[in-house]
Amino acid sequence: IRQLVVQDYMYPLTIKPAKLSDGLKQRIYDVGARTLQVCIHEHYEDCPGREQALYGQDSRNQMLFGYGVYEETEVQRESLRLLSMANYHNPDGLLASTAPGLVLGILPNINTDIPNFSLFWALAVSEYYQRTKDAELVKDVSKTLDDVMGAYARQIREKGKMPLILKI
Repeated sequence: IRQLVVQDYMYPLTIKPAKLSDGLKQRIYDVGARTLQVCIHEHYEDCPGREQALYGQDSRNQMLFGYGVYEETEVQRESLRLLSMANYHNPDGLLASTAPGLVLGILPNINTDIPNFSLFWALAVSEYYQRTKDAELVKDVSKTLDDVMGAYARQIREKGKMPLILKI
């Protein structure tokens, strides 16, 4: 090997400018913004060693920080849509924990081991709407939201408790 070159490919995002008076706080902001940008390929898509799939629960944390750092919200919107559009609900009505891993035959369905993934996705949709007022996304994923919340309501009713309702 005579030469090895590694090139970054960064999703084109506009970082919100922050001019902090404290140099250490400015450096923390700058490093944090860069970390979020680099992590898009890890937490929005998960890591190459783990099926390169969108991992719903970790993505929510990345989305929350991204709202404060980036001007755009396309990555959040499309991640939420992908988890909904993949549409590989379990027979119980919950979402699979990753997209599109199951469809590609890469992953077993691990949602039953960690059933709160669907609730984190529903919460992330709500948080997205609160920040963007993008009713179109909520409309696009409303059937999936209904399926997920209905699945939890059924489980709660079967145990003799009041149904869970998510208001967006």
